[in-house]
Amino acid sequence: MTADPSPVEPSPVSPNVNVIPIEPMDDMTCNVFCYAALADKHSGTMYTDATGALPVVSLDGNQYYFVAYAYDPNYIFAVPIANLRDDTIIAAFDEVFQQLKTKGFKPAFNVTDNQAATPIKAYLTKEETEWQFVEPNNHRVNAAERAIQTFKNHFI
Repeated sequence: MTADPSPVEPSPVSPNVNVIPIEPMDDMTCNVFCYAALADKHSGTMYTDATGALPVVSLDGNQYYFVAYAYDPNYIFAVPIANLRDDTIIAAFDEVFQQLKTKGFKPAFNVTDNQAATPIKAYLTKEETEWQFVEPNNHRVNAAERAIQTFKNHFI
């Protein structure tokens, strides 16, 4: 059995598509390299957000999760919380900050939505951490939105 030596026919092109033939260059080789290097400019960045209400309340009385994604150690924290009141969110912030500090990572920059903005500003000022607030519906800026999905995929 031998292979058919006939050239492969190109697939037909739609009549609505303009095809521009490319002439090969004589003594030049064209190499096109495309790559993306994605990195965070700030070291010590942490992204935080809270999940929506879970369908049932746990035996401990929790119905939400406070999710924090620490970029440098590449770790997702999920702290169960009972509600979205300011004091509950600040307590979850403090728990995450203390865990990171004991492991040798001090958050220097926090990206979060504007939920409980005034108490969060006061807490982050006390911790000497810069912050950036994003709109609650802007899911592209806050990496915690993706961390929430990753957490839910492993949790359920």
